[in-house]
Amino acid sequence: AISDLRASLAANTANKIQKTESYLLLAELYYNQGNFVNSKSYYDSTLQVMATVDDRFLQTKRFSLNLTEIAKNQQVIFLQDSLIKIAGLSPDEQLAVAKTVKKQREEEAKRAAQKAATPQSKVDPNSVQSLADNRNSFRGVSVSGNSKSTFFAYDEKLVKKGQKEFQKLWGQRDLVDNWRRIKSSSATLPTTPDNAVASSEDEEKLLKEILADVPKSPQEIDKAENLIKAAMITLGRLYQDQLKDDDRSIAMLEDLLKRYPANQYELEAWYLLYLAYNNKGDMANVKTYYDKIVEKYPTTTYARVISDPKFLEESKAERNKLDRFYNETYSLFQATKYQEAQDNIKKAAKEFGADNKYKVKFALLNAMILGNLEGKTAYIGGLKEIIAKYPNTEEEKRAKEIIRLLGVESASPLGKDTLSNVQAYTYTPGDVHYVLVDVGNVIEKLNDMKNGFANFNKEFYSFDKLKVTNIFLDTETPLIVIRQFEKSEGAFKYVDNALKNLGGFYKDIKPEQLLVISKENYKALLLNKKMTDYKAYLEQNYRR
Repeated sequence: AISDLRASLAANTANKIQKTESYLLLAELYYNQGNFVNSKSYYDSTLQVMATVDDRFLQTKRFSLNLTEIAKNQQVIFLQDSLIKIAGLSPDEQLAVAKTVKKQREEEAKRAAQKAATPQSKVDPNSVQSLADNRNSFRGVSVSGNSKSTFFAYDEKLVKKGQKEFQKLWGQRDLVDNWRRIKSSSATLPTTPDNAVASSEDEEKLLKEILADVPKSPQEIDKAENLIKAAMITLGRLYQDQLKDDDRSIAMLEDLLKRYPANQYELEAWYLLYLAYNNKGDMANVKTYYDKIVEKYPTTTYARVISDPKFLEESKAERNKLDRFYNETYSLFQATKYQEAQDNIKKAAKEFGADNKYKVKFALLNAMILGNLEGKTAYIGGLKEIIAKYPNTEEEKRAKEIIRLLGVESASPLGKDTLSNVQAYTYTPGDVHYVLVDVGNVIEKLNDMKNGFANFNKEFYSFDKLKVTNIFLDTETPLIVIRQFEKSEGAFKYVDNALKNLGGFYKDIKPEQLLVISKENYKALLLNKKMTDYKAYLEQNYRR
């Protein structure tokens, strides 16, 4: 069926209805096989040709979105497994295989050129999946999901062919350093011209090109294996959470534990297996993993969750207490009671532990307090400390944004009177504008909302290169930023279109959440940090 559908797509030049059905059926077939890399690809292709009024459009979009992370992690496993396999070959065996791969590439390129040169062969580039699979095979991407990858290292015939080419040229050689210099009766070398020896510059370039990512040391192999472990535990979790497929989750997690016993994800894998078997009603295995967790990790959160029904309730009460303490501290800051707020921050680590969930928020708040108490230099120092200590957090992004703006806004010295009172908003409708989305108190939906706008842009503004990012106006006020538009008119048109059509991608958007702002006013807002001030300014100056 897959072969016939691909042939159908290759022959199809203009029939979008037929393409839609072929792409969608291929996506479903690969999904059923567990090959989520190809399934994701065909769901994406379906969305390119399917009419938006088609009853299946939103469901297809949901499948595509759900498979994004799953396909990404499958690719990681396929690639790293393949690279590790290649690393196990001798250098000259690697070279022999690489020569075979180069020959295949050249043959594929020749066939593609011939097809392109044939007038009657107008092939849809999106439909030539065999070529895509061939390209992907050099990156380690499987074409059969949980089955064997088609990356050349997984093809035993190819590997053996490369080894035979090597042995034909060099005989049976031991895997030792400087093997060419060893005289051995067991090594029967054929009479071969010097230019046939596989050590030319071209062959060295070939190795670098095709085998560049092959691990070359135990440390690099460990790194590749760590990538595999992380991808496997992520897939085990995603299969449960997104696909509701406990069987597939169990298979992945048990494979992880079998391949890498006692790895760093062992506890989480056991807990996920406990949940999956519980969902299936397999109480024998539920008990097995319960015993493993409480015996080896008795003091962990996972052990307490499965052992004590009241633990989650007590944990929630503790989290609520921390929430209230943080809110009180932030209220002191807003009331300009900076010293009291700073004292609270020092208490937080003692009362709730140094690794409490708000520790980065407290750090950013402390930097803001330093700015008010000690001025710009202390503020920047506090922000740089956040960047150094807490990489890959929203607070780090916010700190970088503030530092960048401080360098631009040199006319706005920091201190008690300026940090929270910058209101230099100017009316410049002809300048570059952004659209802000006020997330409000639904921070837990931030990623869903952000993805909704990204997919809306892909559907309605695919040629406008709009960027969707999120920032925190202060430590707890998230915003989504959509940039950029040449003038305010374009931004307002975007808002109108979003209110009409965003519902297919994210439903819970209200008109008051969408704000238009110029680039310069955006900078001022980030310094002022008071959304209410800007909303008032917007209402007075941008009435339509």
